[in-house]
Amino acid sequence: MAELDSQVIGKVFEVAKAVTVTGEMIAAFCAATGATVTYAADGRAIAPLSISGSFRAAEDIFDYLPKFERRLLASMELDFIETIFAGDEIRVASAVVDTYEKTGRSGPLRFTVIRTTLTNQHGRVVTRIDQRFTSRPAVAPPN
Repeated sequence: MAELDSQVIGKVFEVAKAVTVTGEMIAAFCAATGATVTYAADGRAIAPLSISGSFRAAEDIFDYLPKFERRLLASMELDFIETIFAGDEIRVASAVVDTYEKTGRSGPLRFTVIRTTLTNQHGRVVTRIDQRFTSRPAVAPPN
């Protein structure tokens, strides 16, 4: 298997621009998932907990993972810490926090754990997401 650069482990990759969560975004997410929009006492829409799973890991983190590996999201664990409201500005930061290998029925597998942290405009963590990707070597594309 291709080696993962050890300097990548623990390095934090941040999205350049915060995502503004809108009432429309919350309503569309609720419509797509069958959830009901709820509102805080001040009238702001409250995002369902599961909306956190729709935020993507910092994109450039994948540029540092080995090329030409077939990669699959094997699992995702979400730790909900604070409520996300309409109007919140969510910043996304991701880091590779662990890698390990196992041997499966069809050969070696690498597991890469990417931890993504969602932080609101007050600097408080709202959700922590651990994504486990499994990968195996793939044949490089022909020249």
